[in-house]
Amino acid sequence: MTDTFNPTSLVSRVLTTIVSRIADGSYGDALPPQEALAKEYQVSRTVLREAIVILRFCNVLDIRPKLGTKINPRSTWKPLIMGGAGNTASVAAIQFALEAEEGIEYLRNWNQGDFDVCRREWPEAPAECYEGAEVTA
Repeated sequence: MTDTFNPTSLVSRVLTTIVSRIADGSYGDALPPQEALAKEYQVSRTVLREAIVILRFCNVLDIRPKLGTKINPRSTWKPLIMGGAGNTASVAAIQFALEAEEGIEYLRNWNQGDFDVCRREWPEAPAECYEGAEVTA
């Protein structure tokens, strides 16, 4: 795993999608098996595992052999600290989405790179949500 968390990478997209699905209650109190998630997101298990490692590091998930992957209460989650401007934007976007009205829709747009839509529809989102996340041509 690299030190810089790139918000346009597959891992980042899977990570933000999992967090948005956790936040909207899609998974209840546990994630489906990794094989099912990899198939759902159309990624390799390697990509999925890397996203899960990040979520474990942030105490979002608790993985127990034979018991599965449980979702921890939000009050126990830790912010991700790894370095890289993209990482800061990803964390800020996720944190904003978890507390914002229609935050899931915000995160979906952010994850797709629709930053103009995000800025227009959620002007209260902090600037940190976009710093280093936008791809320049």
